[in-house]
Amino acid sequence: MPAFLTHYIFADQLLKKDDRYRQVTILGSQGSDPFFFYGYRLLGKRKKTLENREFGTTIHHFDLSIFLDFMFEKIKTLENTLEKEVLTAYLKGFLMHYSVDRNCHPYVFYRSGFAKKKAESKKYTFIHSLFESRVDYLYKNLNGYKRIGPRKPERIKNKYLKIISFTYYEFAKNILKNDDIFPLSFFHSVKDMKTTNTILYSHTGLKKKIFEKYFKFSLVNSMSTPKRVKDDEKVDYLNLKHREWKHPVSGLVSNKSFPELVKLAEKDYKTALELFECSIDEVIGKKIKMFVKRIDHDGCVVSSSMIHFDCFFKDKFQ
Repeated sequence: MPAFLTHYIFADQLLKKDDRYRQVTILGSQGSDPFFFYGYRLLGKRKKTLENREFGTTIHHFDLSIFLDFMFEKIKTLENTLEKEVLTAYLKGFLMHYSVDRNCHPYVFYRSGFAKKKAESKKYTFIHSLFESRVDYLYKNLNGYKRIGPRKPERIKNKYLKIISFTYYEFAKNILKNDDIFPLSFFHSVKDMKTTNTILYSHTGLKKKIFEKYFKFSLVNSMSTPKRVKDDEKVDYLNLKHREWKHPVSGLVSNKSFPELVKLAEKDYKTALELFECSIDEVIGKKIKMFVKRIDHDGCVVSSSMIHFDCFFKDKFQ
């Protein structure tokens, strides 16, 4: 990620208030992240839970030009106007998500760290999530958003959501040869994301206090957006003091702040919008590859290995 608030704000600021499919693009700005929530529901179980969550990871770590090629080709061949408009709006939001991720994630990984061996996975998943939720809170305040409820990024008509969900199913089955994704996998993922975010949302701060006391080192606590960040003066989560940090793969040094990285994401997104203006098959494929450059959602070349980090979390993890 960053977490859902940052992605929502990015989309909210770029979209017109009267955009016909505004909520479709807002949902698209969460990218494939809803798959990570598949199966998190209060009652009953969903089939192939782990496989559907893993599909979300696949989207994050493979060459995205494969997915974009499929999406642009499908939109071009659709005769149904509603389906064409919905998928176009969703894809624009998806490109917002990707633009933010690939620009901001190197900074997030450097500051939050990452597991170098399997035994460290739980620790760094917690720390990464904790860092992002605090970035979310501070970035929300910086942009003057007093309160954003968990349902805002997920408000979308079911008939629109089913169009998107079936498209993910087609991509998984026909392009990735993945039979674990169902026609309504994404549909249910969004519903489960809504349930999870509603449970984690702490309007008064009371639930957050309970999470901190009884579930301190769990994702329940780290994913719940805090009511305030007590250690920002020390940590400087948004890097407003322009402390130097390194790209986790290349080691390239930067002192850009988080808001400056979001600005770079905005430039990337404007470049991505030019893809929708191209109607020549041979050209759009090349333009997609030139835009993606084999950079995944982590901001790293596909299959490269992270090396550099300076984790902000110095407490003992238990």
